[in-house]
Amino acid sequence: MKKVFVIALAIAMIFTMAACGSVNETPDAETPAEYGDVLATVNGNPIYEAEYANYLGSYYQSAYGNYSTYQQYYGVDLLKEEGSEEMFGSMEYYAWNVLVQASIIREMAEEYNITFDETFLEEWLDWGYFMGIKTSILYNDLVDAFIAEMQNEMDIDDNDIYGAYDEDPVNWDGRKTSHILLMCDTEDEAAKTAAYEEAVALIARLNEGEDFATLAKENSDDGSASEGGVIDAYINEYGYEVGSENAFYEEYVAGAYTLDAVGDFTQEPVLSSAGYHIIKIDDIREGAEANKEVIRASIAAVSEEDAIARLGDEITTRTGEAEIEMKADVYRYYVEEMLEAEGEGEAEGEAEAEGTDDGAAEEGAEEVTDDASAEEAETEENK
Repeated sequence: MKKVFVIALAIAMIFTMAACGSVNETPDAETPAEYGDVLATVNGNPIYEAEYANYLGSYYQSAYGNYSTYQQYYGVDLLKEEGSEEMFGSMEYYAWNVLVQASIIREMAEEYNITFDETFLEEWLDWGYFMGIKTSILYNDLVDAFIAEMQNEMDIDDNDIYGAYDEDPVNWDGRKTSHILLMCDTEDEAAKTAAYEEAVALIARLNEGEDFATLAKENSDDGSASEGGVIDAYINEYGYEVGSENAFYEEYVAGAYTLDAVGDFTQEPVLSSAGYHIIKIDDIREGAEANKEVIRASIAAVSEEDAIARLGDEITTRTGEAEIEMKADVYRYYVEEMLEAEGEGEAEGEAEAEGTDDGAAEEGAEEVTDDASAEEAETEENK
């Protein structure tokens, strides 16, 4: 079905850039006219006409960006009502579902004491669009809150830490370094020779007792120069920063691991694709006890993807349980039959279309926030 195709393209952009609403507000006699009428309440919290119009407009704008595609291949002219009713109806359907989830997000933000301070944007931008930015920020803050919550739920003891270390000590033991980098074009022999000779001269000055940090500030060609050449990371023998996936030049790592003690520096310049390095050992960290905190932090790490998935599940559950009271008809083109699946194996599409007037929006709302992949799968089945 054509209408699902356009919605799948629009969903990610709209939720990121134009999610409606803020922390829920209660309508009263002083509600600004630009909010429009209250179309519905979700758990007693209002959804305003301007919020709905913002989403609907965003969906249409995204679809119009593919105007010629729809006209040429699907026979849908988005500038004409006749023949586009199904497409317009699907836009209405998804705009409404996003609004329900936006209200749930605002409600959850309140529970987690997440707020957004008012800014000049409220006066400068259209109210509906401003509220979209505001809720998008609340959603991102909720993701951070879920990461912290998931980390606090973990029960990590010393046995876990020592076990992780014993499984692969090389992964955790590391060396902290400083360097002086003399950048050059490694494909240009003349440039390489000049950089090499400069590095040799600096090593000679270091051997005469000059300060490494001072020479780094005066001569190094990378951003660490201002810090005296310090690379603020412990690098393991695999070439990664301990506890992360930050990788370093293979030659740099090999050079660092030729040194035996803190204070030692390479007596021969080390060539990488960036140029010549003079490497100094600032600290050596070895053993489970020395690495205890970094191991604990690594075990307790929660990915953003996992937090988003958990938040999405919570939003989906709350959306399904929400008490929705409609104050006005939000649909001009959408009818329930539009989203009924065609053929076998499309039970998911049928499930979205089922339900009461209040429940229909809730059924499909989960597909708008963080499960765009489900939208894409449905798209392939139906286009």
